[in-house]
Amino acid sequence: MVHSQADTSSGIGSIPDGQTWYICSKAATSFIDYTVRMVETSQDPTQGFGTNVVGNHPKQFDTVGLLTIVANYTNIRALVDPSRPNVLYLDQFSCNVQPVQECSKTTNPPLAIQDILCLAIMNPNSNITKFTASISFDQNASKPILVIPPSDTPDNTNNTPSQTSPQIDPTETHSFFVNFAYRSNFINLSYLLFLSCSISMSDALSKPRNVNHTLNKLYNLMERGLIDINPEFQRDIVWNSAKQCLLIDSIFKNYYIPPILFSCKKLDGNRWLRVCIDGKQRLTSIRRFMNNEIPYSRKIEGRTKKIYYKKVDGQYLPNTLSIEEKEDFDDFEIVCIEYYDLNIQREQEIFSRVQLGLPLTVAEKLHAVTSPIAEFAKSILEKYPSINKIIDNKRAKPFQLIVQALHMIELNPTKYNATSGVITKYIQDERSVPRELKQEADHVFASLDILIQVDEEIFTRDHRVSPIEFVFFCYILDKFSNLELAWYQDTLLQMKEYVRNQHTDIRFNQTVYKTLWNFVEEIENKLADNDGRKTKRNKKGHKSK
Repeated sequence: MVHSQADTSSGIGSIPDGQTWYICSKAATSFIDYTVRMVETSQDPTQGFGTNVVGNHPKQFDTVGLLTIVANYTNIRALVDPSRPNVLYLDQFSCNVQPVQECSKTTNPPLAIQDILCLAIMNPNSNITKFTASISFDQNASKPILVIPPSDTPDNTNNTPSQTSPQIDPTETHSFFVNFAYRSNFINLSYLLFLSCSISMSDALSKPRNVNHTLNKLYNLMERGLIDINPEFQRDIVWNSAKQCLLIDSIFKNYYIPPILFSCKKLDGNRWLRVCIDGKQRLTSIRRFMNNEIPYSRKIEGRTKKIYYKKVDGQYLPNTLSIEEKEDFDDFEIVCIEYYDLNIQREQEIFSRVQLGLPLTVAEKLHAVTSPIAEFAKSILEKYPSINKIIDNKRAKPFQLIVQALHMIELNPTKYNATSGVITKYIQDERSVPRELKQEADHVFASLDILIQVDEEIFTRDHRVSPIEFVFFCYILDKFSNLELAWYQDTLLQMKEYVRNQHTDIRFNQTVYKTLWNFVEEIENKLADNDGRKTKRNKKGHKSK
């Protein structure tokens, strides 16, 4: 919630078909924050719900303001005067700059709002619909009440919510998560300007185009760099040569080849870039065969012979395709499904859905993010590939752990704060990577690289270092810098023994985190007792060395 001192209620409730419920403040308030989701589908309602402002004598304001705190919703179609619901004041209004973006517009005539604020929740469906919701009023408001309106119009702006109406505990009803709050704070006003809005959040994709492309065309597009077979969300899994050759055999024998999925992006002129969402291994196999990197095995006169795609000057290849075979292969068509105007999130979602039982891991989703901190983490992994030797290096796991280590080095969280949601928010931040963090991280991973080269075995001795131990050891390398190599080696072994004496399951959770944090504090106290060395941190949590 935006205000930490806000009164908050949340829960799940069922709204009858066609009915509208209101959650209202009992007293004057200047703030509402809310979110909503349908329980059955986990989808955000796209129509049929909104807000109304009702209450006492209206006050006049000449400025409309919108304050976005977390802008997951950017398609705010219009803001409406609640006393005149058909009048649009702001059209196509959207603010999504992080962390806070304020927008305002002068209204003429002045806009009237009231003190008692209500959130209207309407079920537009013909059956009972469950919603999960959370609503918060500011510190001036008492606990919200639920008001079920009479059968006549609920938009009576001169009536306060009836205290005789049936009241239901909001924790038994519904809650709202929309991550934006409206406030008229642009001319020293304290009243909330909470207006009706129409939200368009359609989950439907535009219809893709089905087209047949020849293998020759696909190969030429790859050679010209017009097919991207390695977008960020693709897996590191690679077919072995035997499986690649089997695909070539399937093509020659006219077996079914699954369609290839592309996300098409317009470049300059008439050129298009096709991002491969699904079909990376098929395209790679075709390209390798046409580059003579793998052969096609075929029985000739009872003997299996390796047949290569083409003859190349200076390269001895005893068996190559005939002219007719080469033409047949070049002209073989594969069905391609081409989407247009997809963003990276849509591409990632499609990729996840076509994996059939192998959804994207948290690490793979993080790896698909493009941001300054994400690119910095990738550069660390490229610069220090030895990291892959000491931790599970499948499915982008090293990348995830580097991001978690950066998060801990920069923010110094004394309590467990490494949930997937927190780390995702951290990596999606579009800010530049702080210079201090770059310097500290380079020192940490350079030191780690040296330790791995000197004695890789200490990371796997007795037990392989766990993900949370890896992150904490990176933190130790940063917090206690410029000590002897032997000290870090001993500390690593001590840390592994310390945590395993108290836990059998070493995972990222609050309990193990607290244990490791206690270990860090113990070694800090020992260093302080020995030579007065104690790390100091400023208010932001960064060290001052």
